Formats: sequence, C-alpha cells, structure tokens
Amino acid sequence: IPIIAEAFTAFSYRPMMDLGGDFVDIIYNPEGRKLGFFVCDVSGHGVAGALISSMVKMSLGGWRETVSNPSDTLKEINRSLQGKIENHFVTAGACSVDLATGRVAYASAGHPAMIVLRCSGEIELLNARGKLIAEGIDSDYEENETLLTEGDVIILYTDGITECMDENNRMLGEDFFLDIIRKNRSLTPHEMSSSIINELVDFNGGKDFDDDVTILVMQYRGPGGDSEFY
Repeated sequence: IPIIAEAFTAFSYRPMMDLGGDFVDIIYNPEGRKLGFFVCDVSGHGVAGALISSMVKMSLGGWRETVSNPSDTLKEINRSLQGKIENHFVTAGACSVDLATGRVAYASAGHPAMIVLRCSGEIELLNARGKLIAEGIDSDYEENETLLTEGDVIILYTDGITECMDENNRMLGEDFFLDIIRKNRSLTPHEMSSSIINELVDFNGGKDFDDDVTILVMQYRGPGGDSEFY
C-alpha cells in the first residue's frame, strides 16, 4: 500500500479456505499523481480460485499505462484471459483516483458498485455497466465518474460481504452493509475495514464464511494531504 499524504488506504481479506479467489491490487503513479485500485472475485474457491487470481495478477502487467482509464484496464484483462480460464469467470472493479483533482473513475466487469461515503455521511453508489470476464464474452466497459473532496471515502468490496449468511440463513444484504458503513464512518480506513469484518463475524455467529470476503477502503485527504495523518 503506498504511503502518500493525499490518500490513506487499507484493506481486509478473509478467504473461506486456506487459499481464495478474491484478489486486490493497488498501483501508484507518482508522475501523474494517479492512484489505482483493483478488486476481483474469481468463481470457485481454494486452489482453483487462487490459480485464476494469479492469472489476473499477471494480466495487470501493463496497468501503469492504463491506470487513468479503468475501462481499458478491464479490457486488457479480458483480452489476456481469453482461452485460459475454461468454465471459470471473474467479476472485477477498477478505480482510478486523480490525487491532484479528486476525480475518481470506476469501471466494472459485473462487479458490485463502488461505494462513495461523503464526509457528510451521505452515501452514493457509483456503478458502471460491463459484463463479467469469461470465455467468449467480449464487452465494452463503461466508466462512471465523481469528484471527491477532502475526507470522502471510497469502498470496493466483493459480494462475499453482502451475501454473508447468519445462522438462520438470512443474507446480510446491501442495506445492512451500508448501515454498517455509516456506523463506522468516523473510523480510519484501517479501523473501518477491520470493524466491518468483525461485524460480519458477529452476524454469522462466528462460523466460517461461505465465500471469500474482501473490502478495500480509501480516504481522500485532498491535493495537499496531511502528513500528520500517518
């Protein structure tokens, strides 16, 4: 995770088995002052999911050149994985943050919307159309944009969170997830990501998760940043 004054980033990851199919990557381009986030969810679990995740990682080799345009990042991953993943599929979300202006762009390959938590407490969902990544599926990936101001937070996650089940097989759901985010909005990204995982553990009664769980949280500190934040 890059340690920079303009943004504070943290993530939490809990695979349902020793190995998992969720994957997180972060890139920082200091020349253009661009910060890129990538989260994906591979079908399957354990070794099979982890192997596909490693292919996704390798397909991000040219990410530095496409970090400003997350739709191009997803197109390149789709192109790279064709003929290699058989009956598996990947959902993914890619995000670009311009640290100088606060502009954030999001592209999705069948992935949940990115959550924008404003410093006022208001929540916005930034969605973008695009098909999941699978054999024989081609897609143009839409980008959606918004502007961050100092103190705003963005959250990327995998559906293992919203589809978490309690002991009575009731699903957490998006509304409850957003309520948890609002409850934790005064926390730092590290504290928030850890607290949300703990909430999931409480919700499911402490049993093993039924899916891999990943959450990434970034707070924008403005173009000047705040070195004291660290």
